[in-house]
Amino acid sequence: MNKAIYISLLFVLSSICSVTIEAKQSTNTDQDRPYFILDNTRGEFREVSRTPESVDSLLALGLQLRDTDGRTSFFAAREALNLAHEIGYEAGYARANNLIGIKYLDFAKYEQAMHHYLIAIEIEEKLENFDAVAQLQSNIAIVFLEQGEFDRANEYMVLSMETWENIGRINEAITTANNIGVAHRRQGRYNDALTFFIK
Repeated sequence: MNKAIYISLLFVLSSICSVTIEAKQSTNTDQDRPYFILDNTRGEFREVSRTPESVDSLLALGLQLRDTDGRTSFFAAREALNLAHEIGYEAGYARANNLIGIKYLDFAKYEQAMHHYLIAIEIEEKLENFDAVAQLQSNIAIVFLEQGEFDRANEYMVLSMETWENIGRINEAITTANNIGVAHRRQGRYNDALTFFIK
């Protein structure tokens, strides 16, 4: 299926209530079975290819709708997670877990957010995708901040800053150092804050 057509199909998801089913074909393996999405506005099923590109498209949709349509964003992330798992697409599975973690954080479901972040970071470390590792360390720090666990949040922010530095992403390291300073300032640790502000 043409990628542009597929992306157009995914945009339809933002305005419809969708249900996902799998076709039952006794002669095919799970990997070979078609994957369908029900388009309620047209009353028809549309086949979605079971490829890494399909996972990536679902994730792109989920990210695009993250702040404007949380429900559809979450749905797209869950579909990406399931599809990535089924086809063994580890990078997509990690990114889907991260997006689901972000959505759970948005919903103030900290335990679920942490669960998905920890799955994602383990995979990203294995894949040596250190940009994603640094971002996930920051995401984990945010969960701890939201729960008032400032020392644990600080640990992960420092890890994130060091990871950014190690991969040469100085702007991100500076931003993270500033965030660490802000966290210290909010706790009344002004000398510690100053250390990170002048970094």
